[in-house]
Amino acid sequence: MSTTIFRISDGAILTILRDDATASVPDGFAARATEQADWSAPRVQEPVPVPASVTRRQLFLAVYNTLGLTRAQIRASLGTNEAALIDFDEAQTFERGHLLVAQLATQLGLTSAQVDDLFRLAATL
Repeated sequence: MSTTIFRISDGAILTILRDDATASVPDGFAARATEQADWSAPRVQEPVPVPASVTRRQLFLAVYNTLGLTRAQIRASLGTNEAALIDFDEAQTFERGHLLVAQLATQLGLTSAQVDDLFRLAATL
């Protein structure tokens, strides 16, 4: 007859299973198991979704608060690209997926994850 032993991290025997399909539980284990029955695994916090858009005010505040950049500095990063400057100057909201946001991120050296974080922050302002 063979025996399989399962151990918990502190080395205590958790369960002994035998080939004859019987199981034995060491003395005192049932009491400890009952005491620990209320334990539950920690909850995994879901990531905050990235907002599809934020207002002009929200985005500028988020960029200023985290990167210390003013509107003039952000605008200057666009150079002489007239279409981008018009979008920048006239937009009342900034959409996360818009080409202008990707262009600004590239010019400012931001990763996609950093832009997502800026949008998350902006949505709270």
